[in-house]
Amino acid sequence: SMRSSLEVESKEDGQVAVPARLIIDILRTLPEQPVTFTIDTTSNAIELTSDNGKYKISGEGAEDFPKFPEVENGSTVSLSSRVMNRAINNTLFAIVNDELRPALMGLLMEMTPLDFKFVSTDGNKLVKYRREDVRADNADTFILPRQALNLLKNSLPDADVQVAVTYNSTNALFTFCHVQLIFRLISERF
Repeated sequence: SMRSSLEVESKEDGQVAVPARLIIDILRTLPEQPVTFTIDTTSNAIELTSDNGKYKISGEGAEDFPKFPEVENGSTVSLSSRVMNRAINNTLFAIVNDELRPALMGLLMEMTPLDFKFVSTDGNKLVKYRREDVRADNADTFILPRQALNLLKNSLPDADVQVAVTYNSTNALFTFCHVQLIFRLISERF
């Protein structure tokens, strides 16, 4: 799941669920300019108005939208977005794409008070990326799935910002800028 926020100018408070793929495709075709959203809360109809024209799409009730998962009783560690991006780029190619070996379908993230290790393998190649400039208070490990790593890699900003990683035995939440990404961890032994 991914959640992002941005500031808007609004005359009223309201909620509506918008089809993400459709709204992204519309906004991608528009040049950099202000866009006005007009929402009919009774029918969930949405009208986008810009200098280039009007678009009408149907939305859904916000109450029908699934709730954003939470990480309960989690531990938190912080690292640089550049470190996270470099770790993903250096290890992603060696992650196996074989459902018969689920433990190898992700990236092992091992944190200790001495260093961070990022490990992946496809059975033939073993890649270990180690950073001694990043440390955690307590030693811990978890496995992030390949799809989650691709989404995280594409969402990380170009600027160097701090990424807070909150995790428990089942989920990991990555928070940076105005973005929150939560992933279900692979519950296998690496």
